[in-house]
Amino acid sequence: MMTIRYYLFAIHPIVYTILLLPAVIVSSISTGGLWRWVRGGEYMTREGLAVYEFGGRDVIHFLNTRSEDAILLESDGHFALIDAAEHSRPGADGQPAGGHERYIIDYIQRVAGGNLDFVLATHPHIDHMGGFRTILRADGITVGRAYARPGESRYHAELAEACAEKGIELIQEGLDGLQFTLGNMRLTILNGGPDDPRAGVNGNSMCLLVECNGSNALLAADTNYASDTEMRLADAVGGRLDLLKVGHHGYDGSNGPVYLARLRPATAVYTNIYDWININVKRRFALVSNTTQLCTGDFGGIAAVFGAGGVGYYAIGEYPSGIGGME
Repeated sequence: MMTIRYYLFAIHPIVYTILLLPAVIVSSISTGGLWRWVRGGEYMTREGLAVYEFGGRDVIHFLNTRSEDAILLESDGHFALIDAAEHSRPGADGQPAGGHERYIIDYIQRVAGGNLDFVLATHPHIDHMGGFRTILRADGITVGRAYARPGESRYHAELAEACAEKGIELIQEGLDGLQFTLGNMRLTILNGGPDDPRAGVNGNSMCLLVECNGSNALLAADTNYASDTEMRLADAVGGRLDLLKVGHHGYDGSNGPVYLARLRPATAVYTNIYDWININVKRRFALVSNTTQLCTGDFGGIAAVFGAGGVGYYAIGEYPSGIGGME
């Protein structure tokens, strides 16, 4: 049955935001975002993170792959890869360019010994699923299973072919609300049901809720507020977030004010280069939820370590060739 919220979004997301403006105001005041806004200053933290020391903890590794997603989960000796960034394409000189598969493969081999319990593909765009065709086939990489919605895109086909070649179980049904564990992490797949035709490819991104050591994180892929996807995610989380992987790399059209008011994330991580992030998104995080904002491009990747006292953030400090203008 369609809800009232569905009808409100069918009119326009701005109408829904106006109707729930009191919730946004309450969040802005209660979190201190309004006072921070009045004082002004930089919205994002761009320096001051300690260097990450690799080894043996409960960690989300946000790799530095420009404006693409490649996120490695680590817990108690178990590992998983969420998205695989972009695949390499021929450059002007005929040599491969534009992809980060080699860096991701090296990182997995170095940190995880090449062994992944699973991979998860959030949605069929090149900057999220493009690299799977190479990574899954790479020597020294083993994968137990793969999660992806069914689909007919080239990226679905490439993922299925690679899984078949390597004998990887490909799970495509019963994904919405599916819960399982990775070491000490409790994982829940969100937004994994049938496609919402109003939401587009990004709005239909599968997301992952991570709960570990009393803290939580939402890996929101490329979700947006063109439909009520963000509100359904907020319903599923059901409270305040410690960490939000910013939807759609911080481009406008994502991370709406009502969504932020409901989740009030303590920290947000952008998988992007600083100058490409939309200023209105930065402002919303600051004003609505007083969120600490970090960008992978500033720190050569970010390690979020889940400890008994909360989540700590560290700079991985790696800049593969071509990232952020560095060669």
